[in-house]
Amino acid sequence: MDRWDVLILAVAGYVAVMTLTRLMTRRRNELVEQSREQIASQMKKKKKQKKSDRNAA
Repeated sequence: MDRWDVLILAVAGYVAVMTLTRLMTRRRNELVEQSREQIASQMKKKKKQKKSDRNAA
């Protein structure tokens, strides 16, 4: 392998690692947002249930 082969391989490796890192970060952010929405939804349901329990008593 000459210099150009090593350079091309290094650039391709860098691009691959950066792309994978960005994809993983984007997916992590999607999962965090989804989890936050689920928690908020559950908290709203719990509040509604407590309100209805107080009104029934």
